[in-house]
Amino acid sequence: MRTGFAEYTATPGNQGAYFTRREAGERTEFFLITFWESWDAVRAFAGEDPGRAVFYPEDDSFLVDREVTVDHYEVFAST
Repeated sequence: MRTGFAEYTATPGNQGAYFTRREAGERTEFFLITFWESWDAVRAFAGEDPGRAVFYPEDDSFLVDREVTVDHYEVFAST
């Protein structure tokens, strides 16, 4: 959380982030959900290809597997 999470929330246009985890046997799985005001804000964080995951050098010491792509969804309803 010292790198990516801090960068997500510090990027202008970020409207929030949820960093979730669950125990899955011997492993812990993480799932990150972020909210952005626009695609321009997403690109300011992720770069020109927002479908590619952003990694940090210290991730190597924590990650067993990497998802190299990112799925994007648009919120169409909320409470």
